[in-house]
Amino acid sequence: MLPKRSEALHALLDCTLEMLQQAKLEQWLDVMQTGVQRQRLIENFFEEPVAAREADEVAPVLRKMLQVNEEIETLAINSRGGVSRSIGSIQQGRRAMLAYAENTGEVTGASGQK
Repeated sequence: MLPKRSEALHALLDCTLEMLQQAKLEQWLDVMQTGVQRQRLIENFFEEPVAAREADEVAPVLRKMLQVNEEIETLAINSRGGVSRSIGSIQQGRRAMLAYAENTGEVTGASGQK
């Protein structure tokens, strides 16, 4: 994978992990804002289809992102505040990642298992 493309992929994961930290602190507005930022990164990354030679690097990152999304959703559900919008935003991001992942043929199912 080209270095610039690899950086973009890992920026997606970093953004997702940032969302998790924000969720742990119950900073739901920040989670939503970071989710919007991440959505743009997802769209930009997948503007170019994932090449077969990239699949071994892309698939594990997508699986990790899906796992982290599930953690964020659990935190949101268990949160004291009204976070239904956050949950919807996170779920939308998960659906987008799943759609992109399915297009690569590497990740299937909601749990991200092959």
